[in-house]
Amino acid sequence: MSELSYCNCRTVIALGTFDGVHIGHRMLINNVLDLAQKNSAIPMVYTFKNHPLSIIGKAPELILTADERNEEIEKCGIDNIYCVEFNKEYASILPYDFIKMIVESFKPIAIVVGFNYTFGKNGKGNVDTLKKYEDELGYKLYVVDEVRLGNVTVSSSAIRRLLKAGDIKNVNKMLGRNYTLSGCVVKNKQIGRTIGFPTANIETDKQKVLPSYGVYETRTIYNGKTYNSITNIGNNPTVNGEKTTIETHIIDFSGDIYGKTIAVDFIDRIRGEIKFNSIEDVKEQIKKDIKSICK
Repeated sequence: MSELSYCNCRTVIALGTFDGVHIGHRMLINNVLDLAQKNSAIPMVYTFKNHPLSIIGKAPELILTADERNEEIEKCGIDNIYCVEFNKEYASILPYDFIKMIVESFKPIAIVVGFNYTFGKNGKGNVDTLKKYEDELGYKLYVVDEVRLGNVTVSSSAIRRLLKAGDIKNVNKMLGRNYTLSGCVVKNKQIGRTIGFPTANIETDKQKVLPSYGVYETRTIYNGKTYNSITNIGNNPTVNGEKTTIETHIIDFSGDIYGKTIAVDFIDRIRGEIKFNSIEDVKEQIKKDIKSICK
């Protein structure tokens, strides 16, 4: 990722938080790339290091961390990403002053935003505000319409709700990729190892939203290789667990990966969390879970 502080070149700039980089965001980014190519301009994204609601409201759980988000934007084809730390001073900027700052700093020939984009003090700036100052400040505004999946508008809020419901298939449709949790493998009670199903327990960013408690079909990526896996999210009620854990059994894998970083892609929900009568019952259910994804 490269950061442009002030630019002497013509740009096409996307504005937004891009939480999730879902299919609506991808459509917006594709518009930026297309306009930049047609006008021999630099495509770029202007966004925030932190979610604005962390300053002006209650911060939502994140679909992507800032680093993950920037990586996804780069995968879409834009490596000029300018990230601002959103603070109270920034939140007090009037809408006109914000637009003027963008124009003076990055010289955009075009600004691209989503249909519901808001900005400036108290969120008073919107698409109409950007349209109002097009001629005065010398840019062309392009607005990307809402994207719908069935009867639902694709949005970061909708994706969070689906994750909380365990509806991974529709989450992945809205994202245009698999939902992923990554983190360092840490030791836990190691009960899985005693019944022949060792698990990799990962510590992920505490700000990230977790799918609802249950067992999921997943793919685990480690050291450049992808493995079939099943992942349990929950508090292990059978053994009176007290904290939420993310435990992944990597199928046909052996090796010590404590302290290593792995990524877990979620494919589908197999079942909800169950409190079993015994560890032996847990073992039999795990066999069934694995069989269900290895048909």
